[in-house]
Amino acid sequence: MREIKFRGKAVNGSGWIYGMPNYQMTHIFNDNQVDSVDNYEVIPETIGQFTGLKDKNGVEIYEGDIFCREFREIKYSIVFENGSFYCYHTKQKDIFNNPYRWGLLSRAFEADIARWGEVEVIGNIHDNPELLTKN
Repeated sequence: MREIKFRGKAVNGSGWIYGMPNYQMTHIFNDNQVDSVDNYEVIPETIGQFTGLKDKNGVEIYEGDIFCREFREIKYSIVFENGSFYCYHTKQKDIFNNPYRWGLLSRAFEADIARWGEVEVIGNIHDNPELLTKN
């Protein structure tokens, strides 16, 4: 059973807030404060769910993160759709000029490490949009 939590970027510029969003997806109740019910206003477009997975350095992977494999040849962004987390190529496009969907995030972890290399988070689409266009 994976841990269900989210993150969102604070409206006041104080960084990322981790916890559970309210039903309107505009505030996150901070889970770092055990005895607190503080909630923080976040930018709704930045809210992303925890995938339940961590990269080779122990960094939690969230929807919206950008990762690469060991050899850094291809970068992927994480998108949640149809009840699953998918990896999309940041450079390759399909015939409709949309980002090419590589497959399920879980497949990146199940792949032969010797062939594909280990997964490493290198940024996210909100803090590092340049990673979507640079290889």
